[in-house]
Amino acid sequence: MGIGNSTCAAALMHALTGADAAECSRGTGADAATVERKRDVIAAAVARHGLHAIGDAASRARAALRDVGGVEVSMMAGAMLGAAATRRVFIVDGFIATAAYAATVAIEPALQGYGVFARVSAEAPHARWLQTLGAQPLFNLGLRLGEGSAAAPAVPLLRAACAMLNGMATFDSAGVSGRSAS
Repeated sequence: MGIGNSTCAAALMHALTGADAAECSRGTGADAATVERKRDVIAAAVARHGLHAIGDAASRARAALRDVGGVEVSMMAGAMLGAAATRRVFIVDGFIATAAYAATVAIEPALQGYGVFARVSAEAPHARWLQTLGAQPLFNLGLRLGEGSAAAPAVPLLRAACAMLNGMATFDSAGVSGRSAS
């Protein structure tokens, strides 16, 4: 589609992780010349705003969202902050959503446990970023783009997990006695 949000997400990755701009821009299915142009734009934008020079992670994330993040990524970051403020878990699905999550966690580290990663993208930068965040996605569907496409199957999976945890009998309620310490 060429709507540019993967470029914003790649710029955030470059700004927040220090990963090489070329590594952050690979994987959208574009030809080599387009990826090279994208890399140059990302590196120039991050340098122009001096984002790597900002030492405090929260300040750098706020500046990166403002300067290179794009309105949709910034809005997702705000929604994630709002969800966590009301103690609600949310689903992170795709490279762009991961960019919003990473910026949000840099701003508010306590948010870390509220995001559930639906999938890993076939885009190499996404897999690398998930590894950096220590995220364990629920699915690997081999999709490149398709933000939100794994959220649909993730919801019933998460509901089932909650039902199992909330409905699981305890040893006492099940009348199990003589349990071993192992």
